[in-house]
Parts: sequence; structure tokens; C-alpha cells
Amino acid sequence: AFEVGMFSAYSGGIILSDGGADITSVGLCWSPHSNPRIDDNYTVDDIESGRFESKMIELEPYTEYFMRAYAINNIGIAYGEKFAFRTLWDNSEAIDMDGNVYATVQIGDQVWLAENLRSVTYSNGSSIPLVESSEEWAALGSDSKAYCHLGNSELSYETYGTLYTWQAAMNGEESSLEVPSGVQGVCPAGWHLPSDKEWGQLEMEVGLGEIYTHEDGWRGWEQGGKLKQSGTDLWKEPNDFATNESGFSALPAGFRDSDGAFHSEGSFTAFWSSSGGKAEDAGLRGLHAWRGEILRENYPASHGFSVRCLKDR
Repeated sequence: AFEVGMFSAYSGGIILSDGGADITSVGLCWSPHSNPRIDDNYTVDDIESGRFESKMIELEPYTEYFMRAYAINNIGIAYGEKFAFRTLWDNSEAIDMDGNVYATVQIGDQVWLAENLRSVTYSNGSSIPLVESSEEWAALGSDSKAYCHLGNSELSYETYGTLYTWQAAMNGEESSLEVPSGVQGVCPAGWHLPSDKEWGQLEMEVGLGEIYTHEDGWRGWEQGGKLKQSGTDLWKEPNDFATNESGFSALPAGFRDSDGAFHSEGSFTAFWSSSGGKAEDAGLRGLHAWRGEILRENYPASHGFSVRCLKDR
């Protein structure tokens, strides 16, 4: 059994056999690589009634470790069964290339930005084209990179972040259904654009059945409310089922359609995935003020939607 924190973890062991000689030393050894030995990190513990408990310290947050018990006698060293565990996230902030700082949140085994992305610069230093006029936006193709702010307003940018075409969010990378997606796209270094399956993992964490994560349309009942910021300061009434139980803190950023018109501020928000859909469409997840469900749908890639990034593992 484990008790895992951000910087430490507890476990222990049971000595089933001493191999015919007295045990002189027991403990745990651990490492980020898959074959931990006492040449790596280890503890030395007291053994009582064939059992011992141990604390692994100075661990890195949100890092996978491998551990196993060991016992030493004058015959040699014996190792127990190997186990893997991941430490918890320490709620550190994320920073993009433009210097924007973002709150983060761990939901299940995933760590998400708890705010919409505002970056207008890729990690390689190149800029995303700003397109404000409706005519220019309507002329964009499915392979166009562009961003804007809701209503072309700096005030909305501070609240709701940036709206991106799918290619801007992807930075030209190939569609991915993998876990992790492997698509950094517009996300900061160490973060990536979540795939459809990774969005599905989040949905299951807030209570949606796995079978529904593969269906299109509005799914569930109140699970989307666990992702929405509660109250009606920004969301329009009634903001059904909104509890923000997960800490995801979704806000009603609206969207921009392929014709360049802005829609649904206060009532709707949607987030791109790394998974392209049929023809010139791409996949997203959406939330609505009048629904507790979660939308899974494909929309034209030249629409402007929000981005939430997922931490690399």
C-alpha cells in the first residue's frame, strides 16, 4: 500500500523468507528508472514481526517512480516485487512564451491549466497571425493559423483568453488520438494539446461513463457542471449544475465561427483537441450555461475556440 504526496511517499514490506541467514538490513529502494537498486535511493529500516514501514523523501512532484523492497544478509541482497507510483502535482504555475502565468490543477492523474491559454507566440518564438476583421477571418481556410480575442476586445482577452483556429492550436502538427497526444502546438514547453482520448479521461474523472466518451453530442447529466466555474457573474443564468468540483474553472468564452462572427459569450465555451475529425473538421469539447452535459463534436477547423493545455507525463 502507498501513501503518496508531492515530495514523499510511504510504503513497506514483509519478509517472507530469510534464505537461511539472519537479515541484517531491510528497506526500500526507488528510482525514476524501471529497475531500482540500493545503488539508487534507499532507506534502512527496522523490522518487527517480519514487517517494516518506510518513507521515501526528496521526491519530485508529478514524477513516476519505481520502488521495491530489499533485504540483505550474509548471503547477498534480495529484492521484492516492483511497484510504480506517481507523486502528486505541487500546484506550481505555468508560464508561456509571452510571460503569461497560469494557475494549474490536478484532476485525477492529469494536470491541466486552470485558465484558458492566452499565448500568441509559439515556443520556438514565432508569432501567430492576429486576424480581427470578419472579412479576413471568413477568408481563412481549414489549414490557416489565426487567433483573435472575443469581440476583438482586450478586456475579454484578460478574462477569457485567446480564440484559435485549429491549425493555430496545433501549430501545423498532425492529428493525434494518442495518450499523451504528443502535440505541443500552441502550449508552453512541458505541456500539450489534449487528444480526444485525454479529454475522455477527464470526463471519466468527473463521472461520465467510459462508453459515453466515444459518443458525439451532449452526453451525461451533471458532469459538465463539475468543470464549470460556479455562479452567474460570468455564466448566464441558470448555469445548470455548475459546482466547479474539479477545479477546472471553465468560463463562457464563446467562439468565433467560420464567417468571422462572434457568438455565445456568457452561455457557451469549447476547447480544441488534437484529434482531427472528418474532412475539414476537428474535435472539441463544449459546455453550456443551460446544460450539465458535456459536448463532444467536430467543428470546422477555421472556427475560433479556446485551448486548455495538459501537462506532459
